[in-house]
Amino acid sequence: IIATVLLLVFMLVTIRGASVSGSLQYYFCVAMVIVVLLMFFGSFFGNNFALENLQPLAEPSKGWLVSIVVIVSVAPWAYVGFDNIPQTAEEFNFAPNKTFKLIVYSLLAASLTYVVMILYTGWLSTSHQSLNGQLW
Repeated sequence: IIATVLLLVFMLVTIRGASVSGSLQYYFCVAMVIVVLLMFFGSFFGNNFALENLQPLAEPSKGWLVSIVVIVSVAPWAYVGFDNIPQTAEEFNFAPNKTFKLIVYSLLAASLTYVVMILYTGWLSTSHQSLNGQLW
């Protein structure tokens, strides 16, 4: 029921036009950035904070930085919706240069968000002790 109501609300927002939808998306993005940053900086004060928790479970011989770089290199290809940027740019009369910058900056911001969330999840997680070396 909640999902249906939310879908109807977002349908009405979309029907209202790109400016209303764009403003709402902007506020959602600002809220997400604030929450991610609060969780990132708050994680330094967590009881389980330890950089040792960043060691990968599958390949102990590789460091945590290599694991993050691998995820960042693959993650942008998993996103859905970046193909809509050039299409919606027509409505806003963007210059092609600005459209390109939007795509690049959004990919960089999404990658940075992924890295920050992986870091604070990783260094607060102690669940690897219960795995006994088994990932599956």
